[in-house]
Amino acid sequence: MRDASIVVKKKGFVLIAVLAITGIITALAVGFIYTVQTSTSLLSSFADSTKAYSMAKSALLVGLGELKAKVNSKDYNGRLPEEIAVKNPYPLREDLVVKIEDESGKFNLNSLVFPSGANNPEAVSDLKRLLEHLNLSVGIAEKIAAWAKIVSFESTDVLLLIPGITIRDFSVLDPYVTVYGDAMVNINSADLPVLMSLSPKITETMAKQIKSFRRSSPFLRTSDVVKVPGFSSLGVDLIGKISINSIFFKLKIKVSYKGIKKEVWVIAKNRANRMIVESWREI
Repeated sequence: MRDASIVVKKKGFVLIAVLAITGIITALAVGFIYTVQTSTSLLSSFADSTKAYSMAKSALLVGLGELKAKVNSKDYNGRLPEEIAVKNPYPLREDLVVKIEDESGKFNLNSLVFPSGANNPEAVSDLKRLLEHLNLSVGIAEKIAAWAKIVSFESTDVLLLIPGITIRDFSVLDPYVTVYGDAMVNINSADLPVLMSLSPKITETMAKQIKSFRRSSPFLRTSDVVKVPGFSSLGVDLIGKISINSIFFKLKIKVSYKGIKKEVWVIAKNRANRMIVESWREI
């Protein structure tokens, strides 16, 4: 009986050992399968993300080419396309749309300080008017000017680092300011708030007159501004603050591919019939 008991115990130990080993193998197998599935999912997401970025990059390059051809053509009339449709290089139904913004039609933050490092009071006043027309606190202008004395702006994103400027302030102001160019405002493309910021004498009605004038006949010379109703004398004061050329452009595109979303921005400069990329970033 004792021998039989020993045999039973041994068989029990063996069974427990087998079950334990089986459990370990099962756990290892499950872990391995999970690891493989996770790795496969990550690789798939990375591949989709890469395709989305490639799609955006391809569209932007096509957009840059078309923009270059337009602004350097002999029959260019000063009107920029607001967007350029690009045939999608991937098997999706929708074409891609590249949005175009003229940076030359915005207020230049780097104009707030002279090369000597001193504040430019006229530019600060212009910025205050812009803020007022955007229903933002005019006190923001002093904060930005103080920051500009410390470092030159290389991106409008720097505004988010300035104490006292909220994300909402930034989102409202950002479409109307730039860090590129010579601080001249292109009256062929500037929006109403920027046009009104040029002088305390420019009302919304007068700014609309500029937009109406350029729709029928784009400005070919800065002196043409005096032809706009209400600007016969005021227009003379604007000479030196305005331009009629588009030099810097922002191209923006959003792409969605298999749930992966990408937004890419490019700043390009038109120089000597060439479109030179100044910056390229993924948002």
